[in-house]
Amino acid sequence: MSNAATDSFVVRSRYPDVDIPDMSVTDYVFRTAPDDADRVAIIDGVDGSVWTRTALLDHAQRIAGGLHDRGITTGSTVALMASNGPEFAAVFHAVLLTGATLTPINPTYGVDETAYQLADARADFIIASPVANAAAAAAAAHRPVAVIGEASFDELIGEPLGQQPRD
Repeated sequence: MSNAATDSFVVRSRYPDVDIPDMSVTDYVFRTAPDDADRVAIIDGVDGSVWTRTALLDHAQRIAGGLHDRGITTGSTVALMASNGPEFAAVFHAVLLTGATLTPINPTYGVDETAYQLADARADFIIASPVANAAAAAAAAHRPVAVIGEASFDELIGEPLGQQPRD
């Protein structure tokens, strides 16, 4: 298409362009964590627990360390099948810290939809909430599954990734 044709589809804001920093989402989110470590990052709407920025980052780094110990690095894909909550945020950032790709899966999906997404994304590892575990486990095939709040997830938590050599 010519520029004139393309420009007719462009919608411009009346506000100035936003500067997008050249850093990862995780680095951006936690860039001021040392300065406001006790600031609330997440309040769990289900149980009311409060996660500070420091607690969230520490948990993400420990999950990242455990994923790294299991071979999850750049080029890997981790499926996360969980509802919104503190653990979702921690796993999201953990996967990004390893350099892997995250494929979020709707926790209400059945086995067929889950299997399709796992195959399509070429997922290497699955982290699921207890509610989604049945579908995740049935669709997993050869992939390992860790279930949030259960021993398989607790075993995943390792030394913080920042204290390990990165690939």
